[in-house]
Amino acid sequence: MVADDGTTLCPRCGVDAVIGDLPGDPVQSAAFLRAMHQEWF
Repeated sequence: MVADDGTTLCPRCGVDAVIGDLPGDPVQSAAFLRAMHQEWF
């Protein structure tokens, strides 16, 4: 989903906290996702 201003939104909940998942990015790590969640939510 994309907001009117071009911001990417989560298709499940509409939150504007979407991060990419290119191969090799740290997003593939559960530890990274936990750290991001603790920091921002």
